[in-house]
Amino acid sequence: MNDFDAAFDNAVKEHRFSLVNFHIRALWQEIVEIFTGGPEYSIDDFETVINYFQSQEKDEESRRKVEAILEAQVKEAYREAGIYNPFPFQKIQFTFPPVNFHLDAPPLLIVVSPRDRIERYHEALLVPDMSLESIEALENTIEQMGYSALVIRLGGVATYPAYVSNNTSLKNAIEIGAEEWMHQYLAFTPLGFQYVLKLIGINKDKDIVTINETVAGIVSSEISNNVYQRYYITDMEKDLENEENQEKRSEDAAVFDFNATMREIRLKVDAMLAAGEIIQAEQYMAERRDYLEANGYYIRKLNQAYFAFHGSYADSPISVDPIGEKLDILRARSDNLQSFVSMVSSIKNIKDLDALLP
Repeated sequence: MNDFDAAFDNAVKEHRFSLVNFHIRALWQEIVEIFTGGPEYSIDDFETVINYFQSQEKDEESRRKVEAILEAQVKEAYREAGIYNPFPFQKIQFTFPPVNFHLDAPPLLIVVSPRDRIERYHEALLVPDMSLESIEALENTIEQMGYSALVIRLGGVATYPAYVSNNTSLKNAIEIGAEEWMHQYLAFTPLGFQYVLKLIGINKDKDIVTINETVAGIVSSEISNNVYQRYYITDMEKDLENEENQEKRSEDAAVFDFNATMREIRLKVDAMLAAGEIIQAEQYMAERRDYLEANGYYIRKLNQAYFAFHGSYADSPISVDPIGEKLDILRARSDNLQSFVSMVSSIKNIKDLDALLP
């Protein structure tokens, strides 16, 4: 362990989220439900789910029932896509890992990047109930060590059961749940195994993070859309939603193009850091943060760590990585989602990805 690792661990230890304790509690809950039986539910009970996400008071009984309904709906959508488990014997159509959500406030994540470049250098899960004062104090502590730091509120985490935020929209919760299950699925494939090795510090290949996150995002976007369209939106609402989205995109584009602005900021920051203009880049990001807020987009802190985290997702407007485009091409060439997953799950590095694109 180097000096920074030791200092980082000391700084976060008071707020570190314990995965061990979480899994012990989750295992105990699973044991209790084996003997007492889980909640009774219907896969078509969309009203219970909608009411839960619209309610300000989320009781334990409702939470468990909604978890079971969403788990069943996501599982069914994956089964309809022909995606059951990551093992070779696909003819045995059982779902593994079992789809299992935990609706709650997920842990926070502190991301650390060097100041002279944008890179997910170090990170740790933190307890979800940290105050803003504590968050900023921790960020300041890391920054005094010469790094860029940012604490991020996650939408979900691929623990088991997967953490899914219950303080978000229903549509977003479905997508998070579908994405976290795909991460769990991929963990038993060459792609996901390399990602796990990266998370524990053995694999140093930063590309594997972007590939894994992007694959999970592509798959979960299609699966969650199928779930939402099937259970939570009527034909009339579909038409209305499409019209509203088109109008909103037109209005937003005419007033302020957030995606184009963020990409412009990212590219300029990269150029400034490459030229050694670290202080100037940080001043520029602070100015752009204020500019974004003036145009209706609040970002608490815009720094190297922000770009390092969000840039890991190749479909993000701030990503400058061509990985997303390559994976989109592979998806377009695939006959269906199952064949896409089967193909990309064998990827172990960027060379493997490029080899699939003759």
